[in-house]
Amino acid sequence: MVSLADVRRWDPAGVEAAFTGLGVARDRLLGVDDELRTAAPPPDWSGTASDAARAEHDRVAERLRRVTAGIAALRPSLAAAADAVVALSRDLDQADHLAAAHGFSIAPAGIVTDVRQTVLPVDQIDAYNQQRGVEQAEVLTLLGGVLRRATDIDTDLADLLARAVDEQIDDGGGISLLGTATTGLGSAVLALPAPPTGTPAQHNAWWDGLTPGEQERVISAHPEWVANRDGIPAAARDEANRARLLIETARLDRELADTTSRWHTALDEPLPAGMEGQGETAGQLQLRQDIERLQARRDVLGAVATTVNTGPDRHLLLLDVSGHDQPRAAIAVGDVDTADHVAVFTPGFTTTVAGSLGSYTDDLSGVQRTAEQQLTLAGRGGETVAGVAWLGYDAPQWSTTLDPDDSVASSAPAQDGGRQLAGFLDGVGAARDDDPHLTALGHSCGSTTTGYALQHTAVDDAVLFGSPGAGTDDITDLHVPDGHTAVLEARRDPVADVAHFGGDPNQLDGVANLSSREETGPDGRPLRESVGHSDYLAPGTTSQHNIAATVAGLPERRISGANSGIGDWIW
Repeated sequence: MVSLADVRRWDPAGVEAAFTGLGVARDRLLGVDDELRTAAPPPDWSGTASDAARAEHDRVAERLRRVTAGIAALRPSLAAAADAVVALSRDLDQADHLAAAHGFSIAPAGIVTDVRQTVLPVDQIDAYNQQRGVEQAEVLTLLGGVLRRATDIDTDLADLLARAVDEQIDDGGGISLLGTATTGLGSAVLALPAPPTGTPAQHNAWWDGLTPGEQERVISAHPEWVANRDGIPAAARDEANRARLLIETARLDRELADTTSRWHTALDEPLPAGMEGQGETAGQLQLRQDIERLQARRDVLGAVATTVNTGPDRHLLLLDVSGHDQPRAAIAVGDVDTADHVAVFTPGFTTTVAGSLGSYTDDLSGVQRTAEQQLTLAGRGGETVAGVAWLGYDAPQWSTTLDPDDSVASSAPAQDGGRQLAGFLDGVGAARDDDPHLTALGHSCGSTTTGYALQHTAVDDAVLFGSPGAGTDDITDLHVPDGHTAVLEARRDPVADVAHFGGDPNQLDGVANLSSREETGPDGRPLRESVGHSDYLAPGTTSQHNIAATVAGLPERRISGANSGIGDWIW
């Protein structure tokens, strides 16, 4: 374990000097390449002596390549270590300043001691000690992060040095020293992963604590560290998830081809005696089911790839095809890191990544365009809009209807999804230096998920449409400013009258009822009515206009209207 005293002695200049020295050594080794080729036994030389000479020549060449490969791996690792030591020194200075400001001293062994002398009345001592404990814990947390990261750097670099000294770093099959000299570039990641149970703010603090070089190396070597971490900038998540998409697709293709080959081989084998005409053996059945399972996951990846590559402004912010009952994904249209207005849309019942992600992302593109058009009409054309189609929970399916825990009638999927959605919403703000105008959109059971999420986090606006309930019968339970929770209910949408999860949202005190009927827009353009449960986001509808106006932060352009009640059951 690295000590605090060790970290204080670390010298980035010395590491940089080693980096420079290795560069000189690499250049010298490259100069040996010509001499090595010249010294090779001539091709017309044959016999026992020739064979022995070629074997020795190949041995020397291989050793030179491995030494060069070791240098190639060490140089970027030393550069990373130098950057990391600078960052550690900065973090340690921060801990020192914080300790001094709070009246603590930090011993060389890392012990934090209270040196403030304070005389207080007896009735204030407990509260004072409690506050001092909080302040001391804050300093210790900073020091603990420094020491954990320092230990990781020391361990990784020591391991790499040992393997280089022992010539255990492979040259990657390089056929020349020049090719070998590039082997291993960027291969070292001298950083700890983000806190596994951290908050979006903690994830962002971890990311910001990395140097740009470390961030690049993390994405390259460990995209899973950032791909689905709320609080990491959208651009980094997109880059990491696109890398994971390619890796997972290639892996699944190989596994699918191998399993299919084994299944065909099994089909060619004769059935055991007594099973003639009885169909598949247990082994054949298992292989066929494995193929179906792998193909389903491959279809999901195909749908994600098609959707995210449809337009240049799309970004893959979430990808998980194996960690839950259902695959999960989220795709953004527009730049979530910089947009003035960001909307996060959560769909509901029967939603799947393979079957729904593409259409919902297209819907969000339509909302984005309409919102930006309305901003232009309002004289605010310089403002930008981004939207996210978030399929980050296990939405109820027809196949789970009879499962009391996962059916559409259970609140469990929405409550669990609400916690996940709250983290994502928090992460949008945590990843930015400014706070965008943030709107949560929820449809069907996704509106229930949104309602549960808003009991854990805050947004500027919320729109619930086709909603069977927001998970509460008191709109003040949602962390949304007064008057900024809106409801849309189309004619002939029975789901919107179910009121199964906390009452019918359009009947709750404090909600803004927006029209979904045929109307004339503020610009005189006719808007058509939304009818049924699935037409709310359709272009040219009053409901889409109202949703887009909310996303754009233009409440004055919305069209109010009484939403239908129980009469929808009697069309």
